[in-house]
Amino acid sequence: MQGTRLCDWSNRCCGQVLVHLLRLRLSLSVLFQRRLVKIPHVTSAGPASSWPDHIAQHPKDVLRGALALKGDVLVVRYLRDVVAALQLRQLGSGALTKELPLPGVGSVGAMSGDRKGSELFFSFTSFTEPGALYRIDTAPGSALEPQLFRRTELKVPHSADDYVTKQVFVTSADGTQVPMFITHHKDTKLDGSAPTLLYGYGGFNVPLEPGFSPNRCGRACGMLRAACQIPAVPEVP
Repeated sequence: MQGTRLCDWSNRCCGQVLVHLLRLRLSLSVLFQRRLVKIPHVTSAGPASSWPDHIAQHPKDVLRGALALKGDVLVVRYLRDVVAALQLRQLGSGALTKELPLPGVGSVGAMSGDRKGSELFFSFTSFTEPGALYRIDTAPGSALEPQLFRRTELKVPHSADDYVTKQVFVTSADGTQVPMFITHHKDTKLDGSAPTLLYGYGGFNVPLEPGFSPNRCGRACGMLRAACQIPAVPEVP
C-alpha cells in the first residue's frame, strides 16, 4: 500500500515546524496531567522541565486547552471564575492578540480547527442554552465575532433570549470571594417576592460549570410566570 507524503523531510524548516507541533501536543498532555496551567516554549532544547514559558501561568485563570490554526494563530481556552474565556494569541511568541467574545455566560467544550484553515469551531452551553456550535474566522481582517453554526432544538418552546444570567460574588465567613450565578426569566420582578432555588457544589478542583438543566429551566419559568423561581448556583472551587 502506497502512503501519502506529509512533509518533504529535505526541507529542514518543515521538519522543525512538525517537531514543534508534536512537542507542543506532548507537552500540553504532560502539563495537563500535572494540573499545571502554562504552555512551555517547546522549541527550546533540553528536558521539558527546563523549557521557559511560552505562555506564562496565569495567577488565577485555569488553562483548559489550546488550538493552533492557520498562520501565527493560537486559540487558548481558560476557565475564569468558573466561566469560559477564549483568547487569541500569536503562535510564535505567545503574545495576547485579543480576548474573543462569547455568546454569554457559559461553558466552552470542544474546540475544532487545524493548521490548514482559519476557522475555529467551538461548542457552547449555559444555564439557558441547551447546546450550540459557533464559528469564528480568525483570518486577517475578520470581525472575530462568534457566528451561530448549529443549535440544539428542544421539543418544547424555549428561547435562551427569554432568560438572563448574571454572575455575582458573595463573601464567605473567611473572606473568600465565591462566584455565584443567578438566572431568571427576563420578565421576573427582582423585588424579593420571587422564590429562589439555591444549589451549590465545588471542591477538589472540580467546579460546577454553567450547564443546561431542563429541571432548572422549568423552575425558572414553568407554565405560569407567577410561579417563577430564580435558580442561584454558588461555586466553591
